[in-house]
Formats: sequence, C-alpha cells, structure tokens
Amino acid sequence: MKKQTNVIILGFIVIVSLSCSLIGNTKQSNSVATASVAQEQPQVKSSTNTEPAVIDTTSSGMSAKIGSTLNLVIGTKNRDSVYPSYHLESTVVTPTLSDDKASVVIKTRKVAADVQGKNVHLFYTAPDSDQAKEGYIIGDKEYRITNGKPEELIGQIALSWAGWHLEATFPFSAGASLSTKTGTVTLDGRQADVYSVDSTKIDPAVMESFRTLGMFPLNTIHGTIWVDQQTGGALKALIDYEMDMINSDDGKTVGVGQGHLELEITEIGNVNVQMP
Repeated sequence: MKKQTNVIILGFIVIVSLSCSLIGNTKQSNSVATASVAQEQPQVKSSTNTEPAVIDTTSSGMSAKIGSTLNLVIGTKNRDSVYPSYHLESTVVTPTLSDDKASVVIKTRKVAADVQGKNVHLFYTAPDSDQAKEGYIIGDKEYRITNGKPEELIGQIALSWAGWHLEATFPFSAGASLSTKTGTVTLDGRQADVYSVDSTKIDPAVMESFRTLGMFPLNTIHGTIWVDQQTGGALKALIDYEMDMINSDDGKTVGVGQGHLELEITEIGNVNVQMP
C-alpha cells in the first residue's frame, strides 16, 4: 500500500509541476507568458482524425492520463488542442494567504472563451475585479476590446488566459490523482467517462501522503471529472476542496481555505474565432 500511495502522489507532483511551466513567447521584442504548458501528454491522434484517440492505459499512466486531460484541451506551443475548436466556461475559487501572510484570502477568477486553434476570444474577470473584460488572441497579436473597439496590446490577454489555466491546474490535478472511474455518460453529444473523487472514501494513508510527501495539505476533496472518450480531453469538472493554509516562513497554519473549480467545455468543432 505504501508503494501504491507513493506512486499516486509522485504522479500528482509531476502533473502539477510540469503543468506550471509556462512557455515564453516573444512578441515585438517583449517576452510574455502564454497559456501553453510544457508537459508530455499521452499519445493522442490529431483532432482532425475521427478515429478514437490512442491513450496510455498502463499502470504507470492512469492518474497522469486523467490529470493531463485539461492540458490536452489547452494544448502547448508545439502541440495543438485535441479539439479543433470549443467553448469554455469556468470559475476558479482559490484560497491564498494575504500579502503579510497573516490571514486567508479567497480569490475568484471567471473565464468564458471561444477557442479555435491558436485564436481565443476571451471574457475574463480577474481576482481583483468584479467586472469582466473582453479580449482576443489572434495569431501572434492580442487585442483588448474597449468601448466596442479593439486596442492592440502585448501580453495582457495571454497572461489572463494563462493565469486561469494555472489556477485551474491544482484542483483539477488533485481531483484526477484521487479519482476512480464510476461510469459513462453523454455530454453535448459526446461519450464521456466519469471519474469521481470523495476523500471520505479514500485510504487515510493516501490523504496523509498529500500532506507530507506531496506537500499539499488537503483536508478534504470531492467532485467529478468528465473525460471525452474519443480524444482524451476534459469535458467538464466540478471540484471542491479544503486545505490548511501554511505560512512558508515559519511553517505555522494560518487558517483553512476553501477552493472550488467549475469547468465546462462545449460546442466542440463548432466555434469560429475572428476579430469583430
């Protein structure tokens, strides 16, 4: 059991650490982060191929396969999304410490996006704002829509897109690492495998390993992830978790944070992104 626990936790650490490596993208002499994620994914056939994807199902790859399904949707600098186009809606609630590390702060980021290849039409609400902003990523250029008119920017829209992805990665990967397959359903006309996680049903040794070996002090986590059978890409996720918030300076617990991920991907292959 100890060996199995270590494999699960180490697999999760690999998923999170690799997912948090953004690829720099030079634009007009400025270096900016993009939403690309430097992670080796299961071998999946091109999204233009209608045959089922070939996905690693070996014992060493099951939790990593589920954890990588979100990155299969987002794609990387060198690999396109498994979906030719899609619509994404998401809310990420992330607990963090205040600047003085004396209290727990809850940040909420909301995103609605139409994505076609590398082009993105994005509505986003930053954690420090209650008003949604609109922007486009078209090829190598970015635009913010102000008063209905496009204004060319460098990096801001890509950073907002990447920021959402990074914040979504932790709850998604944690849920995936602790999940078990519980069924199949049809979502938006696509067959999906259903993976559920409930920390009350997980061996306490596994949860304790997340707090020690994994260095992620989770108290509870529960939710569901839906994965597209054809491509291996994520279709939907609902994850809620509670974790101790620890001051890294002195190792003391400041409080308890409540986190939440809500994600849904629809209209696959039916989205067109162009400047208005």
